[in-house]
Amino acid sequence: MSVNKVQDFYKILGVSRSATQGQIKRAYRTQAIKVHPDKTGGDDTRFKLLSDAYEILSNPSMRAEYDRTHTSDTDSTNTAVVKVKDKPRTKGSAGIELFNVPWGPTQALIVFALVWIGLPLLVIILAAMLAQYLPLAKSFYDGLAYTGPMTLNSLIASFVEVIIDAVAGLGLIYFFLRRYKVGWKAVGWRKFNLWKAIKILLIVFVAFLIGVTVLLALVSVLIPGFNANQTQSNDFTTNVAQQHRLISLFALVVIPPIIEETVFRGFIFPAFAKKWGTWAGAISSSILFGFAHLQANVSVYTFLLGMLLCYMYVKLKSVYPGMALHMLNNYLALMAITAK
Repeated sequence: MSVNKVQDFYKILGVSRSATQGQIKRAYRTQAIKVHPDKTGGDDTRFKLLSDAYEILSNPSMRAEYDRTHTSDTDSTNTAVVKVKDKPRTKGSAGIELFNVPWGPTQALIVFALVWIGLPLLVIILAAMLAQYLPLAKSFYDGLAYTGPMTLNSLIASFVEVIIDAVAGLGLIYFFLRRYKVGWKAVGWRKFNLWKAIKILLIVFVAFLIGVTVLLALVSVLIPGFNANQTQSNDFTTNVAQQHRLISLFALVVIPPIIEETVFRGFIFPAFAKKWGTWAGAISSSILFGFAHLQANVSVYTFLLGMLLCYMYVKLKSVYPGMALHMLNNYLALMAITAK
């Protein structure tokens, strides 16, 4: 414990010393949105002051200690002499600034439900409705509904659906960013240290190769009937002609990592981590990441991949290196599937 001259946390948030946790949370969010560094005209210094004040006052035990040691003596700049613990790291707060996003778990779950369930269903429903009037829409819908051997029309239809879903997903993220008046940096679209990223990426990739082998073997033992070697099958890996493999490459390797890293690591993970801590945020967001892949053995290894990608995000403060690792993983998976 050290003695520091710090601003009065209650006055920073604009609340009374008897304020409830709900009042403190609302005051923080209201002010943080206005001065967030990713917002045009944001105030980084003010934002850090708000974050420091909220970190202390939102934690009951830390707030009690603050109240106990806070003196009523202030100087002309409204500064009080307060005993505070040196940079307390509670609830797994390794990325405390990274997790100071203005949205919460509710918004994160809404985005997940819409991007992975709502928007794809909406695309199919609209295509079915428009198919009665527009030849292009009918061709698109017929391609999506086709269940026979892969044709060029069905492949293109599936590819167009991937693009529509991705654009709509990013559009939904943009809607929330505009609502909270922050930029794309808030979801991890930031610059990063290249050499640090390369070192971490190599370590994480090796850890993933070892970890996924152990995890799949463990699950196979614990769950009777679990097939760790079940082949992942979808429209872009089944009977795709050699001359059309480029479509599969973009549909599976390039596009998904961009939208998935933005949504899961950039939007969902920080929201959960802010509420429940780094570990709980990583685990819960990775469970959703695994669930989104809708195949048992794939869900297991994507859960582990999600955990490691969360680690990379905390260390590098950017989703770009995670996108690169995600693309590498998807490329190797695609090559393994098409080689069989």
